[in-house]
Amino acid sequence: MIEKYQKIIKYYGQDNQLNKLVEEMGEFLAELSRNRNGDLNRGKLLEELEDVKICLRQFELMYNVDPFEQAHIRNFKLDRQCQRIDKEILNVNSGHVWK
Repeated sequence: MIEKYQKIIKYYGQDNQLNKLVEEMGEFLAELSRNRNGDLNRGKLLEELEDVKICLRQFELMYNVDPFEQAHIRNFKLDRQCQRIDKEILNVNSGHVWK
């Protein structure tokens, strides 16, 4: 599958594909907004999500992103957010609501 991403990057060029990433993110955000406003089109939303994911994978390849480094960062951020939630729950249960 990696060959398909590389073929696209080679054909269109890195600058174009970075612009494409921004464009696809915008389209995803627009569709997400429509869905949040009650105009539910799950198929279109998922299609736009996949466009973003494809472009993000190209980005990872262009910038030699190490998947293990990314997993470490992702886990750190998830753990940190869970700790924040636990702290907020503790504060609410003790009568203090601070964020």
